[in-house]
Amino acid sequence: MKMKKLFSVICIFSTLLVSSFANAFFSSRFFEVYANVPVDFSNNAFTLNDIFFTPTGQIIIDLEDFQKLPERGFSIDLNTKPVAGFKLDIPKGLVFGANAGAEVSTGLLFSKDFFNFLSEGYNCGEELTLTAKKFNADVFAFAQVDLGWNTKKTSLVFHPALFVPILHVQPDNVSAVLKNTESGEFIVNANADLSVYTNANLAKDGNIDTNSLVSDITSTMMSSAGFDLGVDYKLDLFKFLTVGAGIHAPIVPGKLTKRTSMEYQFEYKIKAEDFINKAENNDSEDQEGTENSTEETQSEEAKTANAPKFNDTVDLGSDVYKINRPFKFYVNGNLHPFGDFLSVYGMLGFTAKHAFEPTMSMSDFSENFYMDYLIGAQLSLIGMLTLDVSTERTNQIYAHKAALGFSLRIVAIDAGVSLASSSFLKTFDAGGVGAFVNVAVGI
Repeated sequence: MKMKKLFSVICIFSTLLVSSFANAFFSSRFFEVYANVPVDFSNNAFTLNDIFFTPTGQIIIDLEDFQKLPERGFSIDLNTKPVAGFKLDIPKGLVFGANAGAEVSTGLLFSKDFFNFLSEGYNCGEELTLTAKKFNADVFAFAQVDLGWNTKKTSLVFHPALFVPILHVQPDNVSAVLKNTESGEFIVNANADLSVYTNANLAKDGNIDTNSLVSDITSTMMSSAGFDLGVDYKLDLFKFLTVGAGIHAPIVPGKLTKRTSMEYQFEYKIKAEDFINKAENNDSEDQEGTENSTEETQSEEAKTANAPKFNDTVDLGSDVYKINRPFKFYVNGNLHPFGDFLSVYGMLGFTAKHAFEPTMSMSDFSENFYMDYLIGAQLSLIGMLTLDVSTERTNQIYAHKAALGFSLRIVAIDAGVSLASSSFLKTFDAGGVGAFVNVAVGI
């Protein structure tokens, strides 16, 4: 029995020892070509169960759940950042590389008043005005160089980058007025006025014109490009602890020289009794009765939806729209008492999304200045197979991630999925999903 225990202890320590030395062979490459493709979608009201896994196959919405929304309101976010590049990373030597890609960030935030109305209602004859607190989309293309140096215990790498703003969308007025009349009629009047900033002539004679879209963007790339700089520092404080810090700072803003405004109007009227009848008919199992009732109901229902109107693109002249990629600062740490066999890591950071732009106001403080964090652990089997789990808050999105990696020196593949939401509690109910794939080939 004692021999079995001794043998087990020897096996465990042998595994740790082999992992520490073999990991570098299988996973460390001093030159590689790589591609990364992450995609994240989230919201803080609905879950995947609400949409895909209902007993009837229909989306079921519990209006009382809207009362549980955070004070900031209902949000939807979509982000992606595909990147491809190469990197030379010599131990105790030069770090050099380059990459290029695109960065897409979109967000929609409705005030909580709308959902309070859905869950609680309001008095007859009272008007309720609802506004979108945030409606934005940013699209950038970028090219970056990595240049630095490794010593025995430290690493310092600079990341100068040129970025070209492709698109920026912001709301001028996105609102709706809801009213219950004393005659029992429910009326909705909605308006969406947006400004679309680009370097292309998007609209002409009231219609979208894409004939010169690509040529307009490519011909103005250098004149509209901005410049920012990232710096990463890493220190092996102890054999079992690595600490670091990094910053990404805007230096020269990108420029968008043209603006296209879009207008959209929608009006809807229905009597309360007809709305109730219509809901009951949808649940009826009598198809014939439903069809007859629907015909009667439609006569009392009125919808007016105008096609989106695009005003001709305007050249901004000297009054160009200046835009930066976000400012970021962070500190991190990696605890690895058993080499690379098991490591626990963390990050704490600060982001200012539109800190240096003229349209940013203090009323948007919480939407433009926020904290990021990351806590995770990685298990590595001699560097060939890795399992990574983490929880984080990045760009105001909470996410729980799990990733599996495979490395055989010349090729490495990492893939992972995440449950995400702008509400921490909704992440456990799958309020959003994310996925990524990283592929690297090198020596």
